Amino acid sequence: MALRPGPGQRPAIRQLTGIRWFAALHVVFFHYAPAMPWLPRQIKENGYMAVGLFFILSGFVLGYNYGDRRFDKGRFWLARFARIYPAYLLAFALMGPAIATRLWHAHPMRFAATGLAAGGLMQGWLPSLATVWNGPGWSLSSEAFFYLLFPVALPWLSRFSRRGLRLACVGAWIAALVPPLVALAAGGNRAAEAVRYMPVFHLAEFVMGVAAGLIFLRAPAGWRESRWLMPVCAALAVFAAFSPPYVPGDLRGALAAPLFALLVYSLSASGGAFSRFLAWRPLYMLGDASYAVYILQSPAMAYFLLATQGMQAAGARAALGWTQFALYVGCLTAASLACFTYLETPARRWITSLYERPSRSGAAARFGPRTTLASGLQCER
Repeated sequence: MALRPGPGQRPAIRQLTGIRWFAALHVVFFHYAPAMPWLPRQIKENGYMAVGLFFILSGFVLGYNYGDRRFDKGRFWLARFARIYPAYLLAFALMGPAIATRLWHAHPMRFAATGLAAGGLMQGWLPSLATVWNGPGWSLSSEAFFYLLFPVALPWLSRFSRRGLRLACVGAWIAALVPPLVALAAGGNRAAEAVRYMPVFHLAEFVMGVAAGLIFLRAPAGWRESRWLMPVCAALAVFAAFSPPYVPGDLRGALAAPLFALLVYSLSASGGAFSRFLAWRPLYMLGDASYAVYILQSPAMAYFLLATQGMQAAGARAALGWTQFALYVGCLTAASLACFTYLETPARRWITSLYERPSRSGAAARFGPRTTLASGLQCER
């Protein structure tokens, strides 16, 4: 059955954790999969759009978990830092030797600037440096920006009725479409890079997700919109398969944003076989590790090539055959599960414990009920 908020802590929407695994794997295929026939190649070429799904999913889960509640901004920001930075820092450190080898002697200032930007989650604001250190890490600068604004955006969106929130989703979609359309009209790589990587141009997707999460949260008990699930999945499949020859790449993600929002909403409202499959314990565990899959994919590839083909192959990103690619995905998955179990989870608990002080009961008495760090983390894993 669909998950509806109950008293106290809101239940985790397990199928949303399960779908993260497939989204992360789609990005991995986009970056590294070997040659394939036309139709699967078309789908692979749209793998970068999964990043937009992550943005919407992040907003949805935060809107669902924190909506219509008072919460401490400091606790929220610490919880978000604890969620994303330990694995991010591991990937940053693992990529360090390769980037130093490439840039230290030839471009020392670029090396220093890239390291500072990437280490501080600011690389997306500098599009020319966005993918230099750890390519997939650029999206974390957007997530950090979203988290910074969330305590402001949530109260503003919470004032809207359900109809107003639907209109906000439409407005967010229009706002997401404008930058790539302007960049296409202007032409040139600099405009395209700015739209592709700068966090401000992805904010609309996150806002759409928050609004969708609030709509779901306020739905009457027993109300369903899961009838949209299969049509939305079919529409996304058709779009992924046939859009590359006809729609410019920088526009595809914005066009697909409403479908992603409907997918996330419908999955959350559905108790059908597909949702139960995504909530299945093995997939739920893989979903827990999906963030590590996403952020470790580049360093894992570098070390995989170093181990299997030597230094020259690692530096040149040598192409893989299907057997090697399957072995790489297996190694990446095992490393990600270990990262989640032995780094992310203990580090998150330790970091969030820094805010849990004896005075917290007094603060609760002053400010009333609020979400705790534990409840703030339980949905978005």
